[in-house]
Amino acid sequence: MAATLRRGLLPSETEYIATETTEIEIVPRLTFDRVRLLGGIYGPFRPPAKTKVPLWLAVNLRSKKKCDIVPPEWLTVGG
Repeated sequence: MAATLRRGLLPSETEYIATETTEIEIVPRLTFDRVRLLGGIYGPFRPPAKTKVPLWLAVNLRSKKKCDIVPPEWLTVGG
């Protein structure tokens, strides 16, 4: 029996790609130097200065109450 090829991405694959490649701005709540992770080096984190990080890192820091996420322009309601 031949293997069936599927078209497109699964929702979980789309989510993975989005969280790995999307960078957003955050405002850190704590001061700390650069952070070296597998995906790169991020920081320094000095409030109230904004810094860009991948979406997955922003969500992780936000869940630990270590930053506030700045909504991107395309997400804000315009008049």
